[in-house]
Amino acid sequence: MENLAADDPVHRLNLAHALDHLGTALNGLGRHTESHAAHQKAVDLYRDLTVDAPIHRPNLAHALTNLGTALNALGSHAESHAALEEAVALFRDLVDDDPAQRPNFAHALTNLGGQLGILDRHREKLAAWREAVAVWRALASGDEALYGETYRAARSFLQQRLQQQGFDDEAINLDL
Repeated sequence: MENLAADDPVHRLNLAHALDHLGTALNGLGRHTESHAAHQKAVDLYRDLTVDAPIHRPNLAHALTNLGTALNALGSHAESHAALEEAVALFRDLVDDDPAQRPNFAHALTNLGGQLGILDRHREKLAAWREAVAVWRALASGDEALYGETYRAARSFLQQRLQQQGFDDEAINLDL
């Protein structure tokens, strides 16, 4: 399949999609090294594709989020952080033109917050999670049936983490 992909952007796109999905499946099976390899190859393909077709930037952002998860599973926390920072930056740019990317942006922020916590960067972790909750809140205000439960879960999670970090007043009065 890689030979087909070398000469045709459609095949490269299909290969990138397949590798990203494969990486996610492998991660779920605990095969983290193979997951990392698949996600890295998907990211490389999407990077190549976005040079000529920026329309693939959401795919790149998704793949970077998945790569960050795979790197975290391998204990490569600095590299995971870098991938997640890049994903968040891409999604941040994308949501202005494509509001449908807001749930993906919130997920990437949540993952970034978790990685920042692993790196003992707790204030930045809370800032990422606060921003994620704000995004979920805005989504829920527009479509309670679709996003309300996710917003409430994210808000509850943030309240618990705020209390753990000694921000009891903010946790009690959390009103983004």
